[in-house]
Amino acid sequence: VRLWWAEDGEGIACLRGHRAQVNSVVFGLGNRALVSAANDGTAQVWCAIGWEREKTLVGHTGTVRCAAFDAKGQQLVTASDDGSIRLWNAEDGKCTRILAADLPRPRAAAFSPDGCLVAAAAGSRT
Repeated sequence: VRLWWAEDGEGIACLRGHRAQVNSVVFGLGNRALVSAANDGTAQVWCAIGWEREKTLVGHTGTVRCAAFDAKGQQLVTASDDGSIRLWNAEDGKCTRILAADLPRPRAAAFSPDGCLVAAAAGSRT
């Protein structure tokens, strides 16, 4: 994962930690953290101060296509080729709930602005 300043294009950091291709990145916690999702079956949370890896979300058995924070930064959601949408505690990195275990090729997931809903897009036109 590489980071640049948008204003002048200056490179900031190169984050290394995944063992395979990274599929998505998204900022959260008021730009204090970044989460990356990868083909190695994990999502990783990075601190925006010093760009150190804070935690690795482990539990999926397939490629993780995306990860996203809720608006309060208390939870994360991930979508994986293993057919599951998982919720994670952002503080300790533990899986708190599996919302779906048999979605065909989920590609994206996100929280509603109030954090009450989770939406997911899958390869079955759903």
